[in-house]
Amino acid sequence: MTEFFKGFLSREIVSLAVMLAVLLARFLFRRAPKRLTVLLWAVVCFRLLCPISIDAPVSLVPKAAEQAASAVEDLPASDELAALRLRAGAQHIVNHNDRALTARQWGNLALELAPYVWLLGMAALALSQTVKLLRLKRQLQTAQELSPGVYRSDRLTCAFVLGLFCPNIYLPSGLSELEQCYVLLHERTHIKRCDHVWKLLALLCLCLHWFDPVVWLCWGLFGRDLELACDEASTASLSPAERCDYAQTLLTLSGENPAFPLPAFSQPEPETRIRRVLNWKKPARIVCALALVLVLLLGTGLAVNPHLKENIFNRRYAISQLLYSSPQYDYAYRPGDYLGFALSDDHVLYARRSSRISAEGFPESGELREITLSDRYLRGLFCDGWVDDALLKELSTAQTAWVTQREGERSFSFYLVIQNGKTVYLALCHGLWDTNTAGIRWLFELTRDERTFVTEDLQSLLQQTLGGFDDGTPLISACCQSDTLPGVLVARFTGAREGIDITGTAIFEDDGSIFGPTLCEAHVDDVTHDFFSQTVTLHQHSKPFTIVTASPDRTDLYEVRASWGGTTQRKYVIYHQSILVVFEWPEKFSTSAYDGTSPDIRFYNLDGEELPRE
Repeated sequence: MTEFFKGFLSREIVSLAVMLAVLLARFLFRRAPKRLTVLLWAVVCFRLLCPISIDAPVSLVPKAAEQAASAVEDLPASDELAALRLRAGAQHIVNHNDRALTARQWGNLALELAPYVWLLGMAALALSQTVKLLRLKRQLQTAQELSPGVYRSDRLTCAFVLGLFCPNIYLPSGLSELEQCYVLLHERTHIKRCDHVWKLLALLCLCLHWFDPVVWLCWGLFGRDLELACDEASTASLSPAERCDYAQTLLTLSGENPAFPLPAFSQPEPETRIRRVLNWKKPARIVCALALVLVLLLGTGLAVNPHLKENIFNRRYAISQLLYSSPQYDYAYRPGDYLGFALSDDHVLYARRSSRISAEGFPESGELREITLSDRYLRGLFCDGWVDDALLKELSTAQTAWVTQREGERSFSFYLVIQNGKTVYLALCHGLWDTNTAGIRWLFELTRDERTFVTEDLQSLLQQTLGGFDDGTPLISACCQSDTLPGVLVARFTGAREGIDITGTAIFEDDGSIFGPTLCEAHVDDVTHDFFSQTVTLHQHSKPFTIVTASPDRTDLYEVRASWGGTTQRKYVIYHQSILVVFEWPEKFSTSAYDGTSPDIRFYNLDGEELPRE
């Protein structure tokens, strides 16, 4: 559900840019015929309701909006609700205060709860409109039929069209023959122009996007333009005297609108409509033609997205699925043969065969150069076996392709990287590129490798930096991810050197490097205390951290308080293999004004009594 809502939000961002553009165009074309403005509202309706996006080389949608939409869609998934339920049921939590969430966790939780809030609001608005429609229908049960499709009721104060496939016109009582003639002319024009359908689609947009105030603004302006366009069409063939009578009818029937949003004669702002009816002059044909061309070009440009070329470099990739395997090889692909790939900024391909994400785990496979991959040559690469036509069609529409030739082996081979939008394909091929001896051995679809802070990677970094552990690698006993710097992780580690147990803390950072996290700080405890604290500043972020550790045997420890420069923080303890509490301080504590100072750390039990440090 969260993934669906992220896609919905990404389209909402692009739709917002389109709506703002239409509002600007509406202002610029305010003197143009309103039927042209209604065409622009049709583009807005398409954007708000269409579940897919159409990319085109030329688009009037700002690239910044599309990039922001892509960023929302690519937000990492979390399962904060499940984690919250787990924490709530955990036996070691002894107080409700211990269930407090961090700011980052609140953000993840809000993203997970947002779809349900959206559905609740949508259902509430749809239900309220349904109730209004049912009340209106009950009110019309006593209406008298004047002619086929035309009814009159003593309980109405305005005229309107109701119905989707067989719309009917409903008139209030007390209309003169002349007024009834003009009202029927107006309402039949609504039906002829299918305005009752457009109004229903606009209401559907409002229900789906109820949380967007710009949609509400567009809803009101759309209804106004719809009535003005209908007035223009209704009075196009009337004489000046008849226009005056039409305007007088508008003034007479100005009043309440129907509770349910319908094309109604009294909507909206009768003074604006009267002024346009009386002052309207049909523009020259050349002016109308130019305005129509401009509106069509603007509408077409806003209906499609800019064709953004996704940057696939400086990223790690895992194998999503095997799409093709050549039948001429006895040795079939096994999941452990290639664990993943990486593409560096300088267009170098790395093939990962080790479980560790590190430079050693990503041996270089060659430099990629951009090529033109013809459809004919692509089909020839599958000469060893049958391939699905749909896959061939997908590959033939790819934006770009790169190749790296591997030489010096017993047999020549090369990698082929193909990009089609956000989808990345990688083929391991035999033979020489751009010859008829080449063929695809394996074809993979790749997916972004989003994982950070894998335990094996952290242990390997500690072993490489500190070294000397008896069993080869230290054990990560507790972790705490930064709330304000999501790429930073504080970890507690234990190990043995020459038979002596040691403990320490380390700070890791994942800055998006294709080779995974780096080790920023590592400290081994020089003395053994039940309670121990140290303050470390990450200079690249000017971010001070106070790391507090305690022996897991201190089951009386419940709360840790830290005070520094008038700022006080409280953290509650959760028992794991090792107790680790991290305080994050504002950047001001990394300035020279706080040199030589340190936080005051105090420890408390469940009853609020302070525990001695030693």
